[in-house]
Amino acid sequence: MKNILIAFAVLGVVALGAYYFKPTGAAPAALPTEASIGEVLRNTSLDVSEFGAGTVTLVDGEASFVTDATSTTSPQGFAQLSDKQAIIFKGENAEVFAIVNINGGGSGTFQFLVWFSYMGASNTLIEKQRLGIGDRIAIDSVAANQTAATTFDILVSLKDRLPTEPMAATPTQPRVLHFAYTDSGLAMRDVIFGTVSDPQIVVASPLPGADTPRSFTIAGAARGPWFFEANLPIDIKNATGTVILSVPAAAQGDWMTTELVPFSATVKLPADASAGLYAVVIKKDNPSGLPEHDGSIEFPIVVE
Repeated sequence: MKNILIAFAVLGVVALGAYYFKPTGAAPAALPTEASIGEVLRNTSLDVSEFGAGTVTLVDGEASFVTDATSTTSPQGFAQLSDKQAIIFKGENAEVFAIVNINGGGSGTFQFLVWFSYMGASNTLIEKQRLGIGDRIAIDSVAANQTAATTFDILVSLKDRLPTEPMAATPTQPRVLHFAYTDSGLAMRDVIFGTVSDPQIVVASPLPGADTPRSFTIAGAARGPWFFEANLPIDIKNATGTVILSVPAAAQGDWMTTELVPFSATVKLPADASAGLYAVVIKKDNPSGLPEHDGSIEFPIVVE
């Protein structure tokens, strides 16, 4: 009988504990996943005002829009979400980076890196920033990496055409666009010529396509075998492809390595060089003269 009373007493304490310490309020919401955010992304809103329209809402990743209300052939433009995206999770919230293809009714479809903030409480995405990547390129992947509490890196791996190739050529040249976020926003930090796992040249300044003064510094890094006697040659070509200036880039460290070595070169264009489109050609120093040891990368700049 005594044992029975003890058992009832224990059960009573457990019951009281369950009553007084049971959780109150709604159960915590499930944390977002790639799948759940992807579903919201495929049906989110996009600002396409730069293409002559306003805001459109994607339906399963696609939307069409009118760019000219007087046209009888509307809709003329479209927006299409690609499957290339990356997510940085922050508890119930997240930062989302997605490639979106937008055509404003012309012959070109432009690819953009669009940054959204995902708000878990409302299950919505807010478009924060959009950066043009280009057209007639093939984007392979998007990767995101949190570098600190308020900073992150975005790597867009793609294939581009050589500057000398026609616009209809199939993109084959691997590139990686490295974007970084700080308090000033998302901006390109450098461009990798090659792949993330096998970079050959990294250009930090001037960035491809950038507006550039007549005197400027070319800064980046190259694999050690691109140098000879701690230098590698750089040519500046005008819009017709004529080399108007050649300068050496000096290694900023031990070049007797297979790793990336920082370099810099000072460029001062000739006094008679006009403003406009130029090309920077960074070449592999090849004292042997053998074509199998040649190498070069080329990118455009716009001289002010």
